[in-house]
Amino acid sequence: ELQDIKDSLGNLDDIIGDTFSDGIITEVERIRIEDSLIDLEKEKKDIKDRYTLIINDVGLTGGEEDALESAYTSFNTKYTQLVQFINDVISDDKATESEKTKYQSKLRGYNETIPPLTVAFDNALKKIAENKAKTLINETKSDIERDIQNVQQSVDGLEETMLNSFRDGIIDETEYKAIKESVHRLNTEKLDIDRNYEHLSVNIYIQSK
Repeated sequence: ELQDIKDSLGNLDDIIGDTFSDGIITEVERIRIEDSLIDLEKEKKDIKDRYTLIINDVGLTGGEEDALESAYTSFNTKYTQLVQFINDVISDDKATESEKTKYQSKLRGYNETIPPLTVAFDNALKKIAENKAKTLINETKSDIERDIQNVQQSVDGLEETMLNSFRDGIIDETEYKAIKESVHRLNTEKLDIDRNYEHLSVNIYIQSK
């Protein structure tokens, strides 16, 4: 979206440059500028929507959140000032030398807000991804601890079944089924641990450590 708004602003600047060159703003030129401002506003809305989505993400915390909020506020302020100034200039169908200078100043101020906002968006997305990865780690850790506990319980159950079966040295059909079920439960718990380990092993945050 930021590249789109830069492109739209570039087109608007070309139109304004041609329009301001003779100091007279014709009706056709004014309409072209107004149409370009409409296109610019559409791109601005896309950025606002993206900002709202990211700033409200529960995974965005700390300095990255503050930096994004600050960068967007600056961007929004400079955008509003620039658009308001352009509308004021074209309202009387003429552009003075002073207005041309002020326009360039406001345009430069606006352009200077885009790189910091780009960086702030990138850092915010990285922070969200990192926090989500950490959350996954904590959740999987709890799952593994529970699975290990279940494995231990299954081992204890299997041990008790085996001791009871070996007591008389004869394994009858009932005891055989009990042992088989215990082994099956043990294998199931082992698979759960394997699955959670795989989830952790492919986690980008862990790999980066």
